[in-house]
Amino acid sequence: MVFPIGDNPLVVFYATVSKVGFLPPPLASKVVRFYGEAVGVVVDFRTIYKEKSPDEFSKQIFGKRLAMRVRALAPEAKALVAELRDEGDKTWSDYLSG
Repeated sequence: MVFPIGDNPLVVFYATVSKVGFLPPPLASKVVRFYGEAVGVVVDFRTIYKEKSPDEFSKQIFGKRLAMRVRALAPEAKALVAELRDEGDKTWSDYLSG
């Protein structure tokens, strides 16, 4: 089974990357780090898709490590979405009073 990845799989991030600086620094850092990991996963999937790994054994190891990375990102993604939603609910008065 093959799942090709398009040229721009992280459209939302790249469309809004110029606005990341408006987030509080700790949250902005988490967003950039998460998407950095996501880009790495995309590159790895493309590597498997293009079958650039040297042999079947290496491909299996590569695939297992990739699956571990994706599993590790899932809870991080959930937590990040929750933080971004909380941040999205704030108004300017929240920042001025805090």
